[in-house]
Amino acid sequence: MMVISVIMNWPFQYYKGLVSQLLFLFIPTVIGSDGFLSIPQIEEMARSKMQLGSHSLTHPYFVTLGDQEIKREVCESKIQIQKILNNKVNHFCVPFGFYNKQMGVGG
Repeated sequence: MMVISVIMNWPFQYYKGLVSQLLFLFIPTVIGSDGFLSIPQIEEMARSKMQLGSHSLTHPYFVTLGDQEIKREVCESKIQIQKILNNKVNHFCVPFGFYNKQMGVGG
């Protein structure tokens, strides 16, 4: 199975039929904002057994951040999403796809 990550800023009904094919990533600081999913919509996705994950706290360019900022973006995002889901978050995707050796990944 191939997993495709989707940043959630479209209404939930567009994704309702896609359960196991996609990984849905969230940025906690925009949840419930205009144009983004609400907490009840995300809870419904979790009940539907969709794969959900974290996409950072504020969606910065990680290559411009220091170690402490990276740690905060990853950890705080995970903590906030886990509270919403009342479940463990196992997936993370770096915003914009840019990373470096400082982050412990990459070549």
